[in-house]
Amino acid sequence: MDYIREMQRTGTLNIKPSSQIETNEQPDIIRIIEQQKNHFERLNEINKNKIFSLEKEVNQLREELEKATSVLNKIQDKETVTRTREALLERKDKPPSDKPIDRNGVAPKDVQIEKIFNFSTRKF
Repeated sequence: MDYIREMQRTGTLNIKPSSQIETNEQPDIIRIIEQQKNHFERLNEINKNKIFSLEKEVNQLREELEKATSVLNKIQDKETVTRTREALLERKDKPPSDKPIDRNGVAPKDVQIEKIFNFSTRKF
């Protein structure tokens, strides 16, 4: 009965209070309640369908966004690689210095891997 009172209060259902209902009107109330129940079930189904379609659309948009983000990241990576290549091509190295930089009198131009790791002339 609370359900019926709430529907009467909101104006969804316009029927007489139970004290004013005659015995022959009871089937009409049941019919009205059944109609209201069917109406709410249809509304519920419509809303479920709307939510389902919106969820499907959101998932599609999310997938498209992920693809676009992936493409954008690849483009940015390509630009970074291109800039790095250009920077390497435009790089102008200074020739090694002739001035000694340590207490043994070794200059940077004298430092070579072959000299560092060549042990054939050394005696142990």
